[in-house]
Amino acid sequence: MYGFDAINAANGWLMAAIGFTIVFMGLVVLSTLIANLERALHLWDRRGEIFRRAPAPPVEEAPAAKSPARREEGGPPVGFPVVRLADEDLEAAEHFQLIIERLGEPFSLTELLERAERLGISHPHRRLDTLLHSGLIIEEKGDFKGFYRWRKDARIVPSSMLDL
Repeated sequence: MYGFDAINAANGWLMAAIGFTIVFMGLVVLSTLIANLERALHLWDRRGEIFRRAPAPPVEEAPAAKSPARREEGGPPVGFPVVRLADEDLEAAEHFQLIIERLGEPFSLTELLERAERLGISHPHRRLDTLLHSGLIIEEKGDFKGFYRWRKDARIVPSSMLDL
């Protein structure tokens, strides 16, 4: 037996359809993996931050807020808001503060980000987001809406520092 009769007798059409389906599904899976490879690698690079990093705590008032402001070893007065930052965010905050001093206040976030990227600050968008959520960079009001300024009255302390 030869030709189409042999194909029909041995279920050849079904085997061809199954083979075609297997190859097609394999190509779909492969193209999906390749399309999402950049996202997967980005998540892999940030795995330490994702699993270890807690959200930035809100600005909290120091206990002596109602008493007259007094200074601690050259730092800002004690009665001012306290912002706790992780060590890497603390370093980035210092860099951003220097950039802001050069830009002048009020400043735009796009210009701040451009300067930060030019200076090579790692993950400038994420670092800026942390500073915004912690309240160190605040939006101006009135005619300067859409511009921002550095909060000079806040005390920045490392999150690893224990309260005594």
